[in-house]
Amino acid sequence: MNALLLFSCINTAVVGAPVLVTGHRGETVHITCPYESGYETNKKYLCKGKCGFRNKVIIVESGSPAKDKRFSLIDDTTARVFTVTITDLRTEDEGKYWCGVSTSYLLPDQYSEILLLVKLEEKKTTDIRSLSVTPSYLSTSDMNVQSIIEPTDQSLSTTISICLSESH
Repeated sequence: MNALLLFSCINTAVVGAPVLVTGHRGETVHITCPYESGYETNKKYLCKGKCGFRNKVIIVESGSPAKDKRFSLIDDTTARVFTVTITDLRTEDEGKYWCGVSTSYLLPDQYSEILLLVKLEEKKTTDIRSLSVTPSYLSTSDMNVQSIIEPTDQSLSTTISICLSESH
């Protein structure tokens, strides 16, 4: 019994603290998983939930097509980072994931914990059409240009005031 317990403890080598990744529903998210030198040719994978010795739910792994076509894995062996891309992000994708690097039967796989959050609201972006330009003084003679940016309220609308004055 003690040997089995020891084996279970050795089998979960976690590298680093959990990484929080946030994405928006319907969009694409990239999960980067760095690994140590010497593992460039080893198999890499992403599993969801518990990722133990016998109960791995592998979502995608290097060298094999993913069961869900929204998931893909690219391994940059020069930078020693593999990237998992999830397209068309869904609320059910949220949860705990593990970036895994296979080692050997005698050594534990290397794991990095990922916490994926999926936001329901859309990203807030500033649209150039929501900006208005209001000149407060205009002269065609020699000018000293000074610009002041003032938000009119907390929405995406912004007023840009351009002040022009004569130089003497």
